[in-house]
Amino acid sequence: MKTVSINDITVRDIFQNIDLDTLDKKSFQSIMEGFSGLEYDSLEIMGGSSFEKMLESRLNMNPFQVTKFVKGIIPSIPLQALIGARNMTGLELYSDDIIEKFIKQSIDSGISIFRVYDSLNDLKNMEFTIGEITSNKADCQGTIIYDDHQKLDYYSDTAKKLVEMGCSSICIKDAESTMLPMKASELFKILSKEIKVPAYFSASNLRGLQ
Repeated sequence: MKTVSINDITVRDIFQNIDLDTLDKKSFQSIMEGFSGLEYDSLEIMGGSSFEKMLESRLNMNPFQVTKFVKGIIPSIPLQALIGARNMTGLELYSDDIIEKFIKQSIDSGISIFRVYDSLNDLKNMEFTIGEITSNKADCQGTIIYDDHQKLDYYSDTAKKLVEMGCSSICIKDAESTMLPMKASELFKILSKEIKVPAYFSASNLRGLQ
């Protein structure tokens, strides 16, 4: 029987999509306590604009303190961060020493999985960050941004390279909602044959696909 592993992004969405004037520490703690006993594969804390939104919230905690706070309430669920290969959680490109410090501080606060992407799937841009994550004994999920114009073997070939770089899982991210269900089925059949690590799918239904 096949199993489905779920990466829940509730915490990340709380900071991205609600009025933060309504969120205080007591209500945030109550939400987090609702996760106790759940067996999610991971809980995504950082990603998108959530990092900067945490700084704007009424919690009076920086993102690393928020992560540590969540980990203290639900220690059984691994915490995950979605980061750009060279820009982490922002728009600027950062030097190696900043990336190194960000990774280490994230791990110290409770992050154990990093979902790493480059908008152009440039593996050279991803190499240093993946190396920092794995050298600090955290899991790295190499992310490939889906492009409907690429042939399917592009994804299996890129996935193999990411695994060789140290990624313990692969994520196909359909950022523009262009992957039809039949294409997804074909792609993941190929990935399951070509790579020996778990493959994940990340998508948003931006176009009303059924």
